[in-house]
Amino acid sequence: MADAKAAVIDNEADEEEGADAASEKQSKSKWFSLPPLKYLIIGGAAFVLLAGGGAGAYFYYAAKYNAKANEEAQSAKPAVFVDLPEVVVNLSSAANDRTQYLKIKVVLELPTRK
Repeated sequence: MADAKAAVIDNEADEEEGADAASEKQSKSKWFSLPPLKYLIIGGAAFVLLAGGGAGAYFYYAAKYNAKANEEAQSAKPAVFVDLPEVVVNLSSAANDRTQYLKIKVVLELPTRK
């Protein structure tokens, strides 16, 4: 009688173990048996999260860099402009009947005055 009870208990334990193994198999195969649309949705969501994070970081650091560049530009000394006198040059040659002139005006931009 004791052997029969032990056999029943062993059978029940085996059935529970079999059920646990079957549920583990089913849960593993359930993940791999997703339809292709779900893979696309999961991949798309991951892409959107990564792209959004990258864009946010780019704009955050670009704004900091631009603010620093603007501060440096405002603290810089203004440029100095130097006007040179106009120069007129005769371009005609002896073989040419028409007289040609070149008139030029030059303005130099210097970073500082010495």
